[in-house]
Amino acid sequence: MERTRAQVADANAQERILELIDKILVYKFPKLSRQELEAMFGLDDLKQTRYFQDVMEEGGLKNARKYILSVLETRFANVPQDIGKTLNSINDSSFLDSLIRQAVNVQNIAEF
Repeated sequence: MERTRAQVADANAQERILELIDKILVYKFPKLSRQELEAMFGLDDLKQTRYFQDVMEEGGLKNARKYILSVLETRFANVPQDIGKTLNSINDSSFLDSLIRQAVNVQNIAEF
């Protein structure tokens, strides 16, 4: 990865090449964990790739959705299925953060 940075001057081209390398590594070593790949190829390089950032973002969105449902189920027991479907369609982390606060503060499930 350092070699790619040294040989390719254009930052966009570097990023695309490093993303391609990441994808190849993930497909080539499907049984290795993220930690094993990080150890093999350098933690900092892997964290800077778009692939890694996308995976982290998706994980954050998934956790936010799960947390919202958990709060609603704890507070109101019966949560309509359409709320879960709607949450799964939201890909804006700021909006999900606001929904977490709303889930904590609403008086009943209909308000949500």
